[in-house]
Amino acid sequence: MATDATDESAVGSEGRSVVCWTTSMSTFMLKHLCAIVEGGARTSTGFKMMHYNGCARALNEHFRQSLTGAQISNHHRTIKKKFAMIQKIKDTVSGAQWDDETSTIRLEHEMALNYIAKHKAAAEFINRAIENYREMQIIYGDRLATGKYAKGSSEPIGTAATAMDCDEDDEAVLAQSNNEGTSATRPVKKHKKDPTEEEGLVSILGRVGSELAAAIITAGEKSAPQPPVDEIPDALYETLLGMEGFSEAQIAHYFAFLVENPKSAKAFMKMGHTGQQTWMARYINKEWKD
Repeated sequence: MATDATDESAVGSEGRSVVCWTTSMSTFMLKHLCAIVEGGARTSTGFKMMHYNGCARALNEHFRQSLTGAQISNHHRTIKKKFAMIQKIKDTVSGAQWDDETSTIRLEHEMALNYIAKHKAAAEFINRAIENYREMQIIYGDRLATGKYAKGSSEPIGTAATAMDCDEDDEAVLAQSNNEGTSATRPVKKHKKDPTEEEGLVSILGRVGSELAAAIITAGEKSAPQPPVDEIPDALYETLLGMEGFSEAQIAHYFAFLVENPKSAKAFMKMGHTGQQTWMARYINKEWKD
């Protein structure tokens, strides 16, 4: 996949310059984030700003750039959207075949032209090798089926749906793709049963299943632990360390304020990097005294 691109999202009111991403820079970023995932450092909610800041430092040193963690995060989201599009093409386009050796979606010429005419953005993903596909699979949590559910490179990839491990953000996209691309499977032969016996068994199983489900729901409502109201979000201090333009003393001062105000801490962690910078700067300007 050609990733030479300009990230328009990197241009904001703060006056940051446009980032022109080369293929080499995108590959470096994906390999860096992939190493974080494989090393088990990514949290259950995804990458933290400290991960993006670390990637920015490594990329800046290697390519002599001056990118920020926010710009790494923007490009990460851009590639994530492209990966979702790749998966949709693989799972929904009739006649498409996946070449695992070259990471290529293969489609007959006329069918490719017709599809691209309706979906112009898909042109860079059909009948050409998709660069960094392995890294994207690892980062975005989407795995091809293995073992008895695996597909060969010559099998149509739009005619059978299998369960995949997905990031929460991509579940809706991939679920839609699976619904559009599924087809009937080969029926399994069964031994004939006495109709009366089968109806009685179905009735018993249905009643037992309903009673069991109700019991599970009731038990869950009674025993489900409630998070403490004053719980401090994970990685709060690490996130503050990733804020540019603040001294260590100022960071410690703001951290103490958030610890004393858990609701503010939780709201802070839900914000994007720009919002976090704004909140912290407003507090420091108001409360900090040299």
